[in-house]
Amino acid sequence: MSYENYINLAIDEMNLRGYSIRTIGSYSANLRKFLLFINKPVDDLTTEDVRFFLLDLKSRHLSTSYINGSYSVCQLFFKSVLKKPFSLDDIPRVKNSKKLPVVLSRFEVSTILDVTSNMKHKAIFRNYPSDNSFAPLFVRFINDRLFIRPSCQRSC
Repeated sequence: MSYENYINLAIDEMNLRGYSIRTIGSYSANLRKFLLFINKPVDDLTTEDVRFFLLDLKSRHLSTSYINGSYSVCQLFFKSVLKKPFSLDDIPRVKNSKKLPVVLSRFEVSTILDVTSNMKHKAIFRNYPSDNSFAPLFVRFINDRLFIRPSCQRSC
């Protein structure tokens, strides 16, 4: 059987499980990349091949969500299509990187205030307490324009 036949079997399995169209498209593309990367008969695939593929993705500095998506489709492929064992002990998932929030210094805030012509934005920054007792602000420059909005979980 060719790679495309196995990919179609995986797509059928994903359809049965109720995966969204976008997930199926992403997973089938990742499975195709895995099979072309390993480039050996499907019957000879092992979890070491998956480990080698994921290490290659990691070495190319791809996002953790991309690598974990590739992991998930390989797991589905081994367990549901090939009916081979695939253990989480064999291959761990990539941990998400945790990023610290960006905190502006007093100088950076005063610089933003100096270039801001909108009075509402200036009022928000001037009344923003230094002890962060209010919700943090979402500040973004797009095409040299300043966008400010509250950054909270619920719609503000």
